[in-house]
Amino acid sequence: MKENELELLKKIVVAADSSENLPFDVSRIEKIIKEKIPNTLEKNAPPNFPELYFDFEYLYSKFYDFLLFNQLIGKKIVALGGGFSSGKSTFLNTILGNKRILPTDINPSTSVPTYIINGENEHAGAVNVFSAKIEMQIQDVRTIAHGFGEDENSSSELTLGHLLQSIFVSTPQQAYSNIAFLDTPGYSKPDSENYSAKTDEKIARSQLNASDYILWFISADAGTISIDDLNFLARLEKDILKLIIINKADKVANQNDLADVVQNVKSALDLKGIVYEGIFTYSRREKTVCDRADIMEILSRLNKKQFESDFAYNFKKLFIACKNFYDDSLFNAKRQLSRLNQALTFVGDNTEISDCLEDLVTNTKASIKKFGELRQQLYDLQQQFFTEIKFVADRVGIKMPEPSEIELLEDKISDPSSLVKKMLERNNIATDNNFLAKMQRELQEVNPALSQSPGGTGYKNILLDVMKGSLH
Repeated sequence: MKENELELLKKIVVAADSSENLPFDVSRIEKIIKEKIPNTLEKNAPPNFPELYFDFEYLYSKFYDFLLFNQLIGKKIVALGGGFSSGKSTFLNTILGNKRILPTDINPSTSVPTYIINGENEHAGAVNVFSAKIEMQIQDVRTIAHGFGEDENSSSELTLGHLLQSIFVSTPQQAYSNIAFLDTPGYSKPDSENYSAKTDEKIARSQLNASDYILWFISADAGTISIDDLNFLARLEKDILKLIIINKADKVANQNDLADVVQNVKSALDLKGIVYEGIFTYSRREKTVCDRADIMEILSRLNKKQFESDFAYNFKKLFIACKNFYDDSLFNAKRQLSRLNQALTFVGDNTEISDCLEDLVTNTKASIKKFGELRQQLYDLQQQFFTEIKFVADRVGIKMPEPSEIELLEDKISDPSSLVKKMLERNNIATDNNFLAKMQRELQEVNPALSQSPGGTGYKNILLDVMKGSLH
């Protein structure tokens, strides 16, 4: 093992306890997440609770990253997603002036999610598997991705990347001061040769769902987008804008063929009902005719102002999903109780049937009591959680206002943009399949004033005013 590799290994493994790196004690937050929530809800939770809870834990790990590396605060997280070898790292290296900070010739299992932010000086850091912060040099980033202890006669598969959760790189070469790029390892199925714990679909999905904007990469020489990519994209959060980038455009023979690839991708996305902001072609070779300038223009637009984190909104989704489950369960149980009581009035003197119905009434009342208590316990946990996490967030400058339920109504009702689209179509007003993305783009800078007057005629009038303005 080389001396620099040994020193880096020591630095990663012998890193200080994570609590020493944090500005405030987070033990109470972690107790709520790791003990109180699963112990209270797991046995009587929604069927998709494991997936909801996995995303909740991952989101907290990202919040933890913001505490360790506060340079991320105020940044819009632009995540790069796609299959392995789709050119994500090469794209970022090109943005960084071809400095090749990120390794591009590595095995998927050695990949580490990497943030790239703007900074006056070049430096790097990481979070190890013990959640401790590590200070590093830029050149260490490439060392981490490759096997160590190698010589000419051996090929080690053990890498320092296995010991890390995230990497952070600050460099003046990243010119977008309000953007933090997140290079993800990609995704693969368990039966794929590229599969590893770091490329597990569930982990990859959580990484992208915790971002604010997604650049999705497809290799042009594939000719179209894969079924796996389509299925993966369909399961990402729909309210996160996505830009599709057909990479390695220089691999396609001519412009007509490249136009066919774009059309193939567009048709496949539209058929699957996947909303995207646009489809652009890209090549790291400057002489290749592609949409490089348009992509840079979109990044410049995203960089216009500081971004307010939506941690609170995403945390609240877990609580709302569980609350809706308990509300539905209570509603169904109360409706069943009403029907049972009504049935009892028609039984008369038939004691065998009445005894059976009375047993059902007793069991249904027990269910009503159980779900009522769970709903209250959930509310108490929600209050505890937001009190604790807001206390920490306020002190490091992360805005954490607990969103009202009206702001999460999109999870319960049809998407308003889709309703508008249908109305326009009924009136023969031309639209296209990217109407939703365009509306999101136009409204993303608008303050969410709608939630100030939920319900009633005031809310209706505000919606009507928005509609009138959008049609002029």
